[in-house]
Amino acid sequence: MATCAGSGRLFVKQAREAQLDAAFPDFLMGMFDRALRAGLGNERLAAMVKVLRQPQPQPA
Repeated sequence: MATCAGSGRLFVKQAREAQLDAAFPDFLMGMFDRALRAGLGNERLAAMVKVLRQPQPQPA
């Protein structure tokens, strides 16, 4: 997961440098950040399902 997160950061950087819409890369990095905070850095990308199953609090 940590390796994929690193690639995602590069994806975000390149999108911004090319002045492309970074909404999707930003969303992707948010998911990777959640996975890393959950301690999934050493797991495979398939472990992202664990993150997707944990709902995030919605702003009021």
